[in-house]
Amino acid sequence: MVVLMVCVLVSSVGAAADWSAVEEADVIVVGAGFAGMVAAVEAADTGARVVLFEKTTRTGGSVVIAGGSLSGANAMMQYEAGITHDSAEAFYADIFRLGRGKHDPQLAWTHVRNAGLAVDYMDKLGVDFGDRQPGNSAYDPFDIDRQYMAEDGGLGYYYVLDAEINKRIERGDIQLFLSTEVVDLLQDKTGRVVGVTAVDAETEESQDYTAPATILATGGYAANMELIQRYNYENALTAALPHATGDGYVMAEKIGAGFANMEYLPAYPGSIPLPDSDYRHSVSAQVVNYPGAIWVNHYGQRMSSEDGLTVTQRQDVWANAPANTVFILLDSRIRAENESIVSGRDWEYFDGLIDDGVVQVADTIEELAEKLGIASSGLVETVVRYNGFVDAGEDTDFGRADLAYALEEAPFYGFKTYPYVLLTKGGPTMNTRAQLLDTDGKIIWGVYQTGELVGGANIGGHGSVGGLAHTINVVWGRISGQNAAEYALMQRQ
Repeated sequence: MVVLMVCVLVSSVGAAADWSAVEEADVIVVGAGFAGMVAAVEAADTGARVVLFEKTTRTGGSVVIAGGSLSGANAMMQYEAGITHDSAEAFYADIFRLGRGKHDPQLAWTHVRNAGLAVDYMDKLGVDFGDRQPGNSAYDPFDIDRQYMAEDGGLGYYYVLDAEINKRIERGDIQLFLSTEVVDLLQDKTGRVVGVTAVDAETEESQDYTAPATILATGGYAANMELIQRYNYENALTAALPHATGDGYVMAEKIGAGFANMEYLPAYPGSIPLPDSDYRHSVSAQVVNYPGAIWVNHYGQRMSSEDGLTVTQRQDVWANAPANTVFILLDSRIRAENESIVSGRDWEYFDGLIDDGVVQVADTIEELAEKLGIASSGLVETVVRYNGFVDAGEDTDFGRADLAYALEEAPFYGFKTYPYVLLTKGGPTMNTRAQLLDTDGKIIWGVYQTGELVGGANIGGHGSVGGLAHTINVVWGRISGQNAAEYALMQRQ
């Protein structure tokens, strides 16, 4: 479950890039979100001189608005709770089951073997995990409780890591430059990555900066509709922060990296496109077992049961609908006897959507279909058939259990919805040392990656694995930071 949080941040000590003051670096880290902060700390503690570039005005990235779950087997909190029968093998089995076997086996094994240690790492740094009781996923459940919630959500991780970054800035191991966007990777004649091109947002000055190792920690592309439409959805909205523009994907592609699982992007269902909102998500329809309402596609056909679905099954309905568009229909009786179908809003807000032309109202199903721009004959046939299921008490098409309402009392209401995205799931191919690989599976020397850019599907497959998105930042932040530092220091010898 993703929790959006509003916060005021006092970020790490940083500045726009003063190139004359930058010491020669061993490791450049691109992006100062959760993953980049972990990577920078680990690289510095391995002995490297680190330059950390962040294109926005603060550190933290998207973790500052996120929920706070990690997941891992054999963490100390599990032992404290008396759970001693978990293992990396059991965690891997859950990933295989939940992710439909679509993960990269080597990466998944590396992740599950390090995930418990990653939880312990954040625990030892001082993250407050509340009652310290392992729990289970709000998505599809694990077979064993192995999820851990930070008391302050994503901010709990941010504040602890921010303090660690500042310690290393003060002792001269990390130099942090805010409002400085890395726009390109530099390569030598052999194809080895030897640094970056960065732009100071204030002066618009561009500068090439070299280092033996570079770590991409640039996050996902959920705010880049061009990439979403290229890889995933014809129609979608986004709840991601504006900085999530997929910079690392673009740079990795330019140097010949391979990519995996880019087609998979689980999106939250039921986002209602509003006028003048561009591609930003604002409000959603209630799609979890809402009484009576039915879902149809452009052809007026139902695609699924509207109740009793898992998170993944609901996501699949919107992902597989033509043009990723699902129309939600209800009638006046459903409206009169239930809370608003717009999540977190009342029926007065719903009426405002009618005034804005977002929700269509009609006295007949035929008229409603015409207003919605969907096939009239198909919708009439669907509603007649569905009402027959209600009368018979059995949905022989999709097995819907809640059949308390037929759609028969005018006026009828209908509106279109899209999926909305928050995280992206595919990523550049890499090995277990977090080194990028080219399209032939060969190492691109000098460049590593971590965080959302890694691709949650490459670790967890095509499903919802609780705590994975945050834990990837820690597991692969540590792996990339340590390996990049060791590689860089070897190059200096």
